[in-house]
Amino acid sequence: MGDEPESNTPQEEYLKDARELQGYCAQKREILSSQGMSRTKWNKRLHVASGVIALFSGGAVTAVFTELTSSLVVKIFAAAFAFSSGIISLVASTMFDTKETQSMFDGANQYLVLRDQLGLLVHEAWLIDAKQILDRLKKLRAEYAQASRAYDRLLNR
Repeated sequence: MGDEPESNTPQEEYLKDARELQGYCAQKREILSSQGMSRTKWNKRLHVASGVIALFSGGAVTAVFTELTSSLVVKIFAAAFAFSSGIISLVASTMFDTKETQSMFDGANQYLVLRDQLGLLVHEAWLIDAKQILDRLKKLRAEYAQASRAYDRLLNR
């Protein structure tokens, strides 16, 4: 009698699915957003470092070092700074592609919109019947699948 499993109505099951999907959207949004912000910070840092190193390899600093050391040492330092600047620029442009970073922010935004729409569905559930919940949930699942196809490749990069 009291040990019988509780049976949920279809409406309750749909809302359970909506909450679960809402959680997935929130997780993916958080991951993409933090990755995008992290990439943006690293990209800026690498570009600043590359610029500073490029300045050290430039003529003004080289002229100062010429007075203090032999010209061979100056040439070696200038070459090392120029090489370092080039490597840092290469790493920044290769590993922190601005289009890919923008896609991370776009994906985070799309998951945010889906999360909010699912939250609205859950909060409005008492106003609509089970069929309307199911129809909206199907639409949101299709949008989630589309977002996953577009942005899941960017997760944990």
